[in-house]
Formats: sequence, C-alpha cells, structure tokens
Amino acid sequence: MTAKTPSKKTAAPKAKPAAKKPKAKTAEQVPYNKLRRPTNTERFLRFLSRQGGATIKEMQREIKMQTHSIRGAMSNLKKKQGIAIIYDRETGKYRKA
Repeated sequence: MTAKTPSKKTAAPKAKPAAKKPKAKTAEQVPYNKLRRPTNTERFLRFLSRQGGATIKEMQREIKMQTHSIRGAMSNLKKKQGIAIIYDRETGKYRKA
C-alpha cells in the first residue's frame, strides 16, 4: 500500500494590519456632558423645561419612544421624583411647573 501524502493547500494571504485608531480623548479634553449619552429622564426634563413645554408627539419624535412609554415616564417623574408637570388643554402641551 502506498501512503497518501496530504495535498498541499495554498496558504491564504495574510491580512494587512488594521489602521490605527485615533486615540480616545481623555476626561480633561472633553467636557463631562459629552462623555455620556443623556438618559431618557434628562431628555424629558429638557423638553418639559422649555418655555412653551412640549407635546407628546414632539417628545415621541425626538426621544423615539412610544406614546404610552412617554406617559409612563412622566408619571414616574411626578410620583418618584416629585416634579410637578402641568398639562395645558388649549395647546396640548406638557410643561414643568
């Protein structure tokens, strides 16, 4: 019997090393508010603190949450954090008292 010799496969070309990533900025180079993404609570407060307030549709468009989730988050602000929220029936806008 003759022993079969393994066939020589051609080696795949080696990949080039990836380009170096730019160094991340340190905390001293970036202000604190740029280091992290604002939470949904902070976003709601920003909308409610505007002079004219904001409608549910405006908040839904910007925060990208469903209507029932926005109402639940506002309820959470009222109950757990004690923030007074006023609803204006004429304009349909919510605002912080």
